[in-house]
Amino acid sequence: MKGEKASSGDSRTRRGHRSPGVRRAVLWWLAGAAGAGVGLRGMLESALTAGAFFSSSTWLRCVQILGGALHRAGDEAAVAEVPLAPLCAGLAAISACWALVPVVAMAVRRRTVRGGVDAAAGRRWEGGPPPWVEWAVTAGVIGRWLLIVLAWEVFRLAAALAGSSAVLDFLAVSPSLFVAAALAGSLAAIATRCACGAALRSDRTFGQADAPSGTAGAARAEHGDAERVGECAQHAVGRRVRWALWGAVVAYVVVFGLMNWRLWVCLRIPHGDSAMYEEHLWNVLHGKGFRSYLDQGLFLGEHIQVVHLLLLPLYWLWPHHMLLELSESIALAVGAVAVFRIAERAGGRAGAALALSVAYLLYFPLEYLDIAVDLKTFRPISFGVPLLLFAIDQWERRRFGVAALLIVLTLSCKEDFAIVLAGWGAWIAARAWWRRQWRADERGSANGARASGVVSLPSADGDAARGPLAYGVVLAVGSAVYLWLATRVVIPWFRGGEEVHYARYFSRFGSSLTEIAWNMLTHPGIVLSELFSVGGVLYALLILLPLAFVPLASPGRLSTGLPLFVLLCLNEIARDPRHHFHAPLLPIVFWAAAWGLARLQDLLAGGTAAGAGGGGAAVAVSRSIAADARQDDGWSVARRERAAGGGWLARALFALVAWGTGLVPASARERRLVASFPAHLVWAAALATGVFWSIAPWSIAFWDPGSHWYWRRLYVADERVAEFERIFPMIPRDARVASTDYIHPRFTHHRRSYDYSHYRRKVAGYRDTVPPDTDFIVIDCRGPYAEIQRPEQVPELQRYPQCWNVVPEATSEYFIVLRRNWRACPVYPPDEAGAAEGSRGQ
Repeated sequence: MKGEKASSGDSRTRRGHRSPGVRRAVLWWLAGAAGAGVGLRGMLESALTAGAFFSSSTWLRCVQILGGALHRAGDEAAVAEVPLAPLCAGLAAISACWALVPVVAMAVRRRTVRGGVDAAAGRRWEGGPPPWVEWAVTAGVIGRWLLIVLAWEVFRLAAALAGSSAVLDFLAVSPSLFVAAALAGSLAAIATRCACGAALRSDRTFGQADAPSGTAGAARAEHGDAERVGECAQHAVGRRVRWALWGAVVAYVVVFGLMNWRLWVCLRIPHGDSAMYEEHLWNVLHGKGFRSYLDQGLFLGEHIQVVHLLLLPLYWLWPHHMLLELSESIALAVGAVAVFRIAERAGGRAGAALALSVAYLLYFPLEYLDIAVDLKTFRPISFGVPLLLFAIDQWERRRFGVAALLIVLTLSCKEDFAIVLAGWGAWIAARAWWRRQWRADERGSANGARASGVVSLPSADGDAARGPLAYGVVLAVGSAVYLWLATRVVIPWFRGGEEVHYARYFSRFGSSLTEIAWNMLTHPGIVLSELFSVGGVLYALLILLPLAFVPLASPGRLSTGLPLFVLLCLNEIARDPRHHFHAPLLPIVFWAAAWGLARLQDLLAGGTAAGAGGGGAAVAVSRSIAADARQDDGWSVARRERAAGGGWLARALFALVAWGTGLVPASARERRLVASFPAHLVWAAALATGVFWSIAPWSIAFWDPGSHWYWRRLYVADERVAEFERIFPMIPRDARVASTDYIHPRFTHHRRSYDYSHYRRKVAGYRDTVPPDTDFIVIDCRGPYAEIQRPEQVPELQRYPQCWNVVPEATSEYFIVLRRNWRACPVYPPDEAGAAEGSRGQ
């Protein structure tokens, strides 16, 4: 009887987890589907909340498909009445299909084991839990995560009863975040269950499960196999992981390269704040100065942003705007390599590093640096993201000279990076000073131990911290001085003494940067009110939720970006990460995420050991200790061992992961795999939030016919494009052309390329007209923000009809082309005396 009980216990251990009751799992599944149905019904009731998912036309179609109806009361917005049964049934069916994924993986592994040489392992596998049990448990886990959608409806009802308008406003713009959280948790749970199942197959393949449990032979076999597997599999796994990393990088470049190319072909890329940077390179090559004709002078009067000049050798070979687009996509994608290196060094886990790198490529705030929400596709600030990531990587490798060079290049991307570099330098200095303190304490303890005859661990000399301390002080002070010189001296000098243009982004605090900074410091109440407003909280969630809040596990590193985050929340122009202002913050967020992920996995490894009765996080602990020894991170060996050994936080994390995955591991390998749940959650959260917030092919907006970012509308050439290709050759290359924004990039290589808009430019004498040397005016009548559809609406033709002739063969319902009549109008405007600014000979 004792032998039978031991065998039964061993079989439960070999199965890898103790599943909850099937009946309870099914109840979780049904409760989750019903609760999520209630939450989705509340989200689909109005166009405001449904707009977080899709366009109004698609919302109406969804309501009709679900059998609902619209009601309109007077001037109020339409409200939908959606039946609950179809929603609940649909969610139950979808979650049931998702739950089949681990079952399919189980079937594949069963066939692999049966076809292998390990017949004993195959027989043991056949004795495992049946597929329907795995399906029920997975469905129950998915049901638990679906209850997050119900939480949105609960919060809304509570806020309505409490009369909290701020909470109601936040819930009105954030329903997609709740759905994304539920989707991310479900995906991560499924991936973790599949990974734990794969571990059983790996253990059997190497024969680790064949040794009798609880014997000395098992211990010897486990020790020998661990050493052999570690040597044989480490290189193979590392090679596969790196191939996967570079495959993800190439996939990103291909996807966004194609999107940028099609936007260029379809005349969807604006010149202002995008294609104007290509004009910089063209003008530099042709002796016209570092400028576009949008600027009032040299571009240095706008930003200290010169990194794109490094593309000049390539641009000389291929003078095309797509060179800049492709270079930006490659640079952003290669940043994943730096993320991988930082994460692998932090935790010693190649799989977790790969997961964070994939999350980096799926991170929708990063993708908006490639293609912004307003389709501005190129900004030099984007190059600072990989440069700063590699600078952090080189600094952690103690290659301070290379890191300093990368920091200088980062500052050439935009002066905004000085804000986070100053915070990073302050963190380095504070960290180095703190290490010197506790090392001094360790030396004192060691001297006392020697006096009492106790041998202690050797500790590093405190003088080793003096280099990083000086490095941090120089970086912090130097970045602050650089920011002051750029914004108070250099840029105003190139602007003729005027204030920097982005001072108006903070107009509520003053009209100059000095006044703005002083008012921010002396009125903290206003700053805090903006930070904790609906916009500020939403901004923080959009930065952290796509990474499953993992950066919060490394608060010291994350705090280096806090000053910039405050400025982003106070910005009155764009308060969401769908433009470019947040670019300097992203390297800090992923740096914190890399180390936060490592700490969470260390805690979970210790928590699983404590919670499951094992002793098993030795590998993770040794890797973390080795990483600290290499990088001098400041965590002593004793502190790291205590973190890996358990504690209330580790037990709480383990309980949360066990609840979210349905897994209670029973072997050391499975404990380490369950501890990888945060890594799965990171990439799943990045993917899930991108479904609702990105404009990439994996987003709803990409496929929504009513969306502004619908793929047929943006990436398929229409009659407007064909008509432009017909008239473009009619404009001589030696002409000076004034054109509207979205066709302006095509005239960059002409003699002069002017902006035709209501903005008063210096080249036009700050008058609301074209520059006096303009030869042609080309107006896009069907492009974005078009205001003129007929020739008689053109202001220049109305004011000075003798100066302009309509080109009939080039004018149509899509474009209007005017040619300057130089004989009848040698001076423009004709009512002004003197020669035109910029003669025809220029």
